[in-house]
Amino acid sequence: MHRHVFSNLAEAVKFLTKVEKRGEINLEYWDILSDEVIIHDKFLIRKKGKKQKAHIWTRKDTSCKMWSTGGLNSLSGAYSLFNSCMEKEICTMCVNNQHKNC
Repeated sequence: MHRHVFSNLAEAVKFLTKVEKRGEINLEYWDILSDEVIIHDKFLIRKKGKKQKAHIWTRKDTSCKMWSTGGLNSLSGAYSLFNSCMEKEICTMCVNNQHKNC
């Protein structure tokens, strides 16, 4: 179970919810992450408006590349970086691109 590879984000969240309910996790059985795996601890989220999906921030761009390609108006000042997804839905393209990179 500790070495399980999740096929999508929903499976991982379901597993983590079970871990949270139990209230503990034994890290001795978990593999140490390789250098190839990138852990993201920042999310780009629009501060106001209807479309407030969280985008995974890769230190230079969003995982979906919408920041650098102009899909998100980077000059508007409407976006901020957060340490969590703030319970917002995560951009599907970010999740799919993240899965390809891991």
